[in-house]
Amino acid sequence: MVSEDGLDTNAEAVTSWSGVTRAADVLRTPVAVGADTVDLIAGPPDVLGLSGAGADGTALPAVITRSLADRLSARAGTVFSTRIRSVADPVNIEVTNVVDTMLGAGDGWVIATSADALHGTGAKLPDNELWVRSTTPAATAVQLRAQATHPVSILTAAQVSAAPVTSVAPALLMTGALVAAALGAIGFVAASSAATRGRHGESLLLRALGLRPGQQRALRLGEHLGVAAYALIVGGVLGAVVAIVMLPVILGMGS
Repeated sequence: MVSEDGLDTNAEAVTSWSGVTRAADVLRTPVAVGADTVDLIAGPPDVLGLSGAGADGTALPAVITRSLADRLSARAGTVFSTRIRSVADPVNIEVTNVVDTMLGAGDGWVIATSADALHGTGAKLPDNELWVRSTTPAATAVQLRAQATHPVSILTAAQVSAAPVTSVAPALLMTGALVAAALGAIGFVAASSAATRGRHGESLLLRALGLRPGQQRALRLGEHLGVAAYALIVGGVLGAVVAIVMLPVILGMGS
């Protein structure tokens, strides 16, 4: 649940609900790093996956995404300055770890730190997100909505994931491949029949050269089989290349 005006309930209360296995109060706020605006997320370290070594006490320990690390040319141990709302002076942040993606935020420019460490800087910002793990997400969403006294956003994994679309991608691709193969076979038969009818004069020439009708049929059959084998081999190789390139992209969208 996301709210710009503070939460109507908290993790401690939600944890007692049926189906809820974990809940955490989280703060997400934009902060300034130089001329850039970066998302700062603060919450329980175990929820955010903050497993790096702590800072030396003079800076706020934090994990950042790789995209932000590339932007700042930062790595573990790098210290940089940021401005946080409600804190008068700039806050120094020490990078304890760099990750490819951040839970709940993706791979954008993100800084994650523990709520306790953030409060130690003097930041007085209320939590504005409630992260809930539930075995019955739909029912929990209804309960959260019932608790809200002002507009909130309640997002479930099904709402923010592309999985409902990409889960049928393999079946659709297989169906398309079968339809394409059927159309190709029909087209091959039609083209072969037309070519055979158009080469009627050729049979007279071959008969004059001593080839009997049975030999001519065998010759044409071998010709058709050679073309079909070439088409199958080339088409199979090209299809495999397309599948290798495209399937990871399509299926990766749903992760």
